[in-house]
Formats: sequence, structure tokens, C-alpha cells
Amino acid sequence: MVVKAISASITASKRMSGSRRGSRLAQYRSDPKIEQAVRIARPCPGSSNISRSYVPSMFRYERPMVGPPKTLYDLRKVEGAVRLTCRACKRRQLIDREELILMRHIARETCDWPAFCTSAICCYCTSRNVKVEIEAFANGLPELRRRRATMITIELALILLRAASDSGSRRGLPVEAVRLALRAVHPFLQDKALLTEFWVRYSDPDPTLGESPAGYYADIVRALLKRGYAVPAEPRI
Repeated sequence: MVVKAISASITASKRMSGSRRGSRLAQYRSDPKIEQAVRIARPCPGSSNISRSYVPSMFRYERPMVGPPKTLYDLRKVEGAVRLTCRACKRRQLIDREELILMRHIARETCDWPAFCTSAICCYCTSRNVKVEIEAFANGLPELRRRRATMITIELALILLRAASDSGSRRGLPVEAVRLALRAVHPFLQDKALLTEFWVRYSDPDPTLGESPAGYYADIVRALLKRGYAVPAEPRI
């Protein structure tokens, strides 16, 4: 008898909780905002394989931020990147936030958002008439991946060119490596004369102090910085 009474009370409590759950569900369905959110988050009928990292569009960052960020560090909250649109040459560029933070630190400049917006330049025509926008959740964009690959290429090329400009270490450096580094830098520098002068000074077996390639290496670094590319502190020394 005791067991039957306990089972009966459990069944009654389940029925009560079920009725409460049903009333709450009916209340939620009557809310148009919740119904729209559920309809947006519902997967397509033909998609059977849904990734675990799937993010419904209701949680994506599709609208402008409520006010501009205070610093570049605030972009980490939305995994954001910065898109620059030049009003002079009409070209667009997507830059990683970590690259911008590194570049501002190297130049000993502030990371405040208003200061960055006023000092942003176009890397193609070096114009300051640039429109600055925030691209949220941009870590997986192909354009940003290409930008990161560009910065890795520039960093590795500058390490080789710095070793080639040093009279003590350039003898152990293969000539092919220097040629490859110059070819890698050329698409981003767009100054063939400067790279040719570096190669001429490097090819001299016994250069004088005034004809060393170290000065041309410094010119290459300055030209890259002027075009808006972040150069790590080590290749600049």
C-alpha cells in the first residue's frame, strides 16, 4: 500500500509539472519575439549534419555596436577586425586587431579608438582619407587569413634581409635565400629601385662603410611601415 501511494504521488507530481511546462510553452509560443528567434535558429530541412559550433543568426554580430569601442582591445570581445576603405583609391583592406595593437605598441602610440581612426592610412596610396569600420567575428574570413599570411611572409623576409645586411653573418647566408626574400617583399613594397640597390650592395664582396646594404635595409623597413604594414621590433633593430 505504501509503495502504491508513493507511486501515485510521483505520477501526480509529474502530471502537475507537465501541465506547468505546457502552460509555459504556450506562453512562450504566444510571444512573437521568441517565436521569431526559434524560427531563425531552426536548421534547414535538408541539413542533417549540423556542426556543434553552429551559432544561430540571432546570436551573431550583424548590427553596429552600441557606440564605438574605447580602445583596440575592446575588439577582442567581438573577435573583431578593422576594415579600412580608402576614399581616394577606393580600395578596401581588412587588418587583424592583434596586428594593429602590435603596430601601435612598436610605434609607441596609443591604442585609443579615436586616435587610431584619425591616424589610419591606406597602405596602397598612403592617403589619410580613410573610412574605418569594425568587422565582427572575422577570425575565419579568408581575407583576414591572407592578411596574416602576408605579415608572416614579411617578417620572415625581413629576418633574412637583416642577416644579409650584416657583414658578419651574410657570408653564411645562401644567395638564393636573399633573392627569395627580395621577391617576397616586392609585392608589398612596390619599389623595385630600392630592392635593386640592396641587391647591388649585397653582391659587392668587399663593400665600404657607406656602401653597406644596412642603410637600404632600413629604407625597406621604413617604406613598409609607411605603407601600413606592421614590422616586428626585432627586424627593425
